[in-house]
Amino acid sequence: WPEFNPVAGDNIVCTITNAPITYNVTATANPVGGGVVNGGSANCTPSPVAGGVSSTCQVTSTTPGWSFTGWTGATCSQGQSTNSCTLTPTNADMAVVANFVPLPGTLTVSKTVSGGPSPLPALSFPFSVSCTGGTAPAGGFSASGSVSAGGSTSVSNIPVGSTCTVTEGAKPPVTHYTWGAEQVTNPAAPMAAGGTLAASIANSLTRDQVSVTINKTVTGAPAAG
Repeated sequence: WPEFNPVAGDNIVCTITNAPITYNVTATANPVGGGVVNGGSANCTPSPVAGGVSSTCQVTSTTPGWSFTGWTGATCSQGQSTNSCTLTPTNADMAVVANFVPLPGTLTVSKTVSGGPSPLPALSFPFSVSCTGGTAPAGGFSASGSVSAGGSTSVSNIPVGSTCTVTEGAKPPVTHYTWGAEQVTNPAAPMAAGGTLAASIANSLTRDQVSVTINKTVTGAPAAG
């Protein structure tokens, strides 16, 4: 050292202090960015840590309509499927990814009937649902069900981002009445993660008309003269 000039006989003591080596422990959420709705967030505390010191990564929030599915990346001491992930770096940084998936939605189909006898008999109307796009499989998603007059039925597991169309099946007969064409109102928007959408089917009944012939006869009329 230029400023230190020891001479013979000096008693010299040197102290060397080494800063501890620390490692970063980080967690990120998947999916993130790119216009994709984030499934949630995660963080790790403490970080950084010295070698051999543990840090716990925790799922801190989950977006409504999404579900946490587990960790990937570094191996968590308690397994990859719990909300907490404990990591203990020894000679390098460690990182994990918290994975989230969107939950499917629910479509509610309602039915109204106008006209017809009063009271209206108990009627059940079959229908089918077809959904395409979004997370629906290549061949589309399909389901079927039935709904009563004046009631509603829910169809679950609708793929996220898909657009759905409802089709009514054969209508039950009503004596002395004829069905008009159904009016179906399909959902206007794709299904959101964990969301709900509504569709409706309206039917009308018209009383059957019959032709009646009336014959008139007269007896006991006065004689002409």
